[in-house]
Amino acid sequence: MKFMPTRIALYYFFICVFHNSYLKVESEVTVKELTEVSSNVLKASKMLEYASQSLRSAYINTDVHVDSFVKLRRSVTNEAKVYGNKILPIATALIQRLQEFSEDYDVISFDEFQEYLDELTKEAEENFKFSTYVLELHKAILTEFKKLDGQAKIVLNELELEAKYYEEKVNKFRREAKVKDNLAIGLIWIPLVNLIAIPILNNEREDIIAQSIAAEKQREFAVAATKAIEGPLIRSIGEFISAIGGITSFFEILHQELKSFSGRHEKFKRSESKRHFSAIKKKVKELIFACRFFMSKIPEFETNLLAIPNDHDQNYVQEWLSKKQVEIWGEKKTFTEWGKNWFGSNKQITNLLGLPATSDRNEL
Repeated sequence: MKFMPTRIALYYFFICVFHNSYLKVESEVTVKELTEVSSNVLKASKMLEYASQSLRSAYINTDVHVDSFVKLRRSVTNEAKVYGNKILPIATALIQRLQEFSEDYDVISFDEFQEYLDELTKEAEENFKFSTYVLELHKAILTEFKKLDGQAKIVLNELELEAKYYEEKVNKFRREAKVKDNLAIGLIWIPLVNLIAIPILNNEREDIIAQSIAAEKQREFAVAATKAIEGPLIRSIGEFISAIGGITSFFEILHQELKSFSGRHEKFKRSESKRHFSAIKKKVKELIFACRFFMSKIPEFETNLLAIPNDHDQNYVQEWLSKKQVEIWGEKKTFTEWGKNWFGSNKQITNLLGLPATSDRNEL
């Protein structure tokens, strides 16, 4: 029995050492996630820039009459309007929430952090769900664009076949122009006739050259715009999904860490939370900068998407959230239903999703 106090002391010492080591790793994971999430926000901004530019490029020249391309572009318009009118505002709100959450850490003291711990935990949980929602939105729209990717490949194949036709047509135009140039030279020496025929032939030659240039330019534009849809658009949205996945992971870890503070002994709770708070405090300005940079680019993204003509199916766009289903955590619902379940008490989120709010609390 005389050795019990020593054993107890050693056991207690072991627990403390193990516990502190665990906390250090846990906080380092959060700092690592915070560093990565800053990079992911900047990456998301760049990918959204590429995606919006890719969509806009298909509409720079609306006077294109290559039938297969016009059909493809008509299909793209609906999905582009879904993204611009429905998804982009929601993605923007996520970055805004991330920025405001980070600014809370930046301005509060440790004592205030402890006082508002429960509120911050609930906010982190809601942000985790909201980022999951944004992530699934982008996966769904990427699926729709990938369907058009197959159509784009068909268009490119058709354009390659038409290229020979255009080349032959251009060569024909140029041969005709050359023949008529020679004819015009012969008519120079015929009195009176030369005053009438030469201007006519010159006009015809100019028309032929103009037609040849227009034929080449239309095909070149159709190929370039189709490749933008087929390649950069799909890749940039895929990379944007990767970035949003990083933000989702950050909020999940942050929520679990904040939640863990409430279920431990007061002494350990203060030690853990102080370590967490100090670690986040050191890195949070980087994240705030990244979020502000993203928000500064929103007008550019919106301008690119607003350049797309409004000849879309308005019902399709308006009903997209209420009809598109997604499986999350083994349960399948429409985006509207997920919105009601997760954010029904948040007025600003429900307004964003076009849903009735059950209360006015938990605003952004």
